[in-house]
Amino acid sequence: MPRHAYKTGVAYPARLLAAEKRPIENENRAVALVRLEFEMFQVFERDRELRSTGQIACRDLVLWSGAADDFGVVPFASALGVRDACKPAAWSAMAKRDVWVEIVFGDIDPSDGRNRFAKIARFSPDDYKIVGYAYDLSDQWVTTGEAAALLEKHTPHGKGRYSQSTIIRRVNKLEPMYRTALVRYTKGEQRRINLLLLRHLLGDPAWLDVARIECAQRIRALPKEIAELKRRLGDK
Repeated sequence: MPRHAYKTGVAYPARLLAAEKRPIENENRAVALVRLEFEMFQVFERDRELRSTGQIACRDLVLWSGAADDFGVVPFASALGVRDACKPAAWSAMAKRDVWVEIVFGDIDPSDGRNRFAKIARFSPDDYKIVGYAYDLSDQWVTTGEAAALLEKHTPHGKGRYSQSTIIRRVNKLEPMYRTALVRYTKGEQRRINLLLLRHLLGDPAWLDVARIECAQRIRALPKEIAELKRRLGDK
C-alpha cells in the first residue's frame, strides 16, 4: 500500500519541510543522494485557505557533477531556487527558508508504491491564510474509542479499517509485549492507550509525518516566541 495516495493531475501546494543528504550503499564520493520532503496542503478557495493535510511527500534526487543539467533534477532546482544543484548543502540551505511549491502527481510508481512527481513549480502562498495541521501530539493517551476515531480520521485510507473492536483486538494482542509503554490504567481500571506507539505498531505510515510536521511548526514558531520574550523582558 502506498504511504499516501494523491489524485493525479491535481495541483497541490506544498512547503519544503526538509532536504537531507542520505547514505548510499557502495558509496561513490562523486555521487550524492538528497531526499526532499514536502508538507502537503489543500486549497480551499472559498475561505482563501491553505490547510495542511498532515502528510509528507518525498522525492530522492541523485546529485553529481552534471546534476545542474540533469532533466530529473532541473525542475526541482528551478522550483526551489537552488543555484548550485550539484551540492547537497545548497539543497539543505533551502529547507531553512519558507519555500513553497506546487506539485502535480502522476500515477503510482509500482517500484515504491508512491505517486510520481509529474510536475513541480514555484508557488506563492501570499494571498492565502495558512492553516497548520491541528493534531496535538502531546495528548497521546486515549481511550480505545478515541484511538479508533482518530485513526479513522487522520490516516489516509483509514476509513473502515480501524473500528473500536479492531483496536481492542490488536491492543489485547500487543499489550503483553509492550506493557505500560502501550497501555496504562486509571484508578477506575479504564484502559488508556499510547496512540503514537499504537500507530507505529499498526504500521500506520502517517504517524511519523504528523510528528515531523508538528516539530517543524514548533521550530518555525521559535523566532517569534524568542522575540516576544525579549520584548517582555525589555519592558520590565
